[in-house]
Amino acid sequence: MGNMCCNPSGPAPVIVHIYDVTGSAPVQYVNEVLRPMGTGAFHAAVEVHGKEWSFGQCKRGGGIFSCAPTCCELHSYREAIHMGHTDLTESEVESVIMEMQKRWRGKDYDVLRKNCCHFSDELCQLLGVGTLPSWVTSMAGTFSLVEPSLRDLRARLMNPFCLGGREKEKEREKEETQRILQARLQDQSLLGSLP
Repeated sequence: MGNMCCNPSGPAPVIVHIYDVTGSAPVQYVNEVLRPMGTGAFHAAVEVHGKEWSFGQCKRGGGIFSCAPTCCELHSYREAIHMGHTDLTESEVESVIMEMQKRWRGKDYDVLRKNCCHFSDELCQLLGVGTLPSWVTSMAGTFSLVEPSLRDLRARLMNPFCLGGREKEKEREKEETQRILQARLQDQSLLGSLP
């Protein structure tokens, strides 16, 4: 019957296809400027066994989808990254994708923390070809680090005179003081019960 442990056609190439997000002219221009600096706004997808796999946002169902290689219609194709070869058969790759669908649901999509580039990176690792080059995921990583500051800046811009802000701060201080006092009282009652 033959050896079922190995891919009879040999190792399959794994290629990551990079697209400019949305395919709009402004994004393409920005990526032309940012790409030499090691970053950009990219869509990533992994080609293996003639199918291109990626991840996107949707309200219901799985977020993983496939299309013909280099043909994702939502974005503008930019370049290919040859990652190496996988020993997994086509059916084994499909099993990996089915397993990933449990964790990669469309409603869980997050542009900074769980996007198509993160999906492609994980799939490449599961295929045994390593991680994506850092420039593919660097923009999301950078923005996720500065997101809390951006939220704070947005709040300040929306409320430049901190209207209502001082009252909230006083309330937080009051709650913290009460928590500290309760902890001290509890410590004192424990000390009083010692022999």
